Amino acid sequence: MAAPLTDDELKTTANVVAAHPGDTPGAARALGISTSALYRRLARIAQRGFDGSTPAAIPAGQVVKGVSTLHTLNPVTGEMERRAIWTKTREEGFTPEDFAQVIRDVAEDLVGSIPPVPAPETSADGKGSFHLFPWPDLHFGMLSWAEETGESFDLKIAERLVMDTFSRLVAQTPDADEAILLGLGDLLHSDDESGTTKRSGNRLDVDGRFAKVRRTVIRVLAWAIRLLLARFPKVTVRLLPGNHDEETAVALAEALALLFDAEDRVEFDLDPGLWWFYRRGIVQIGATHGHTCKPAKMPGVMIQRRPQDYAAAKVHRFYHGHLHNAMIGEEMGVPIECLQTIIPGDAWHVGAGHSGSGRSMIAIEFNETRGEIGRKIVGVVNGEVLQ
Repeated sequence: MAAPLTDDELKTTANVVAAHPGDTPGAARALGISTSALYRRLARIAQRGFDGSTPAAIPAGQVVKGVSTLHTLNPVTGEMERRAIWTKTREEGFTPEDFAQVIRDVAEDLVGSIPPVPAPETSADGKGSFHLFPWPDLHFGMLSWAEETGESFDLKIAERLVMDTFSRLVAQTPDADEAILLGLGDLLHSDDESGTTKRSGNRLDVDGRFAKVRRTVIRVLAWAIRLLLARFPKVTVRLLPGNHDEETAVALAEALALLFDAEDRVEFDLDPGLWWFYRRGIVQIGATHGHTCKPAKMPGVMIQRRPQDYAAAKVHRFYHGHLHNAMIGEEMGVPIECLQTIIPGDAWHVGAGHSGSGRSMIAIEFNETRGEIGRKIVGVVNGEVLQ
């Protein structure tokens, strides 16, 4: 993994930018980097305080967290006067944002490197139909020890299990003119090398180095997208962030979009938000991971965010993950479905008594004029994919 730029390199960049006032593309050319890469360097320069935004030099190994100013009332003039400025810093290191940026930087050098897949021949029966393939809570990088949890799980097992399950599922699905690969969040177990969740700081059981996990996930996603392209004329991909991979999920989608740049039949939805909405014909679908909103409120968000689609559709569905088990509810006339995962529980879940959930992966078939018309399911029991 690439290391952050040194202070000398950042200062050199700042000097080149200063020599090209108002001409960011020219500064980027002078440095031999892309304009987007230069903007990322400028953000780093600001973090280190080399842009003149801080009153004093930032010590080595620290980056700017914030700048505070103290004002007091002058009893003579009656005006507020600035008395002190101090800079708040944090220890420099690879944050989830840094890891996400590394993914983008590497992918920029590999634009279009994945060759197009020959378009499949599809029957007339599939016209107007599309399949939704949700991937909820796969937690690549999770580690589970059988003697503690009842079933072993690691990165190699995850790769085998996902590929085996998904290939069987795709083989069962009938023809359609579109497939949607929907990552429902927590595709990765952790967002960086710290092995903790970003929001709560919970310690996680992780398998191996984060870079290795990241590489495996990119490989599996690329394989899955190519598998769908071999079966369906069009493929749409959306990777929603979860509480375990808030930064990495978005970066992975951006990287894959660059890698598949030469493939005209795949479309990546690069919205970095926590919600996904889709309408085709009479069908409206919404989805989110589920860590920021109660299920009962999810349809209301969809209605508020996409009122025209809601009014035009006759069939509404909402999907989420996060809970790892199957649950179905309904609010405002919209069925809300929590989907199972295919992975076992880790030590925390088993210890908390959450180890009894069923495990499966599903494909949901819709028709733009008839709504939901079918489902395929592949079950998993004790780590084995059912025939």
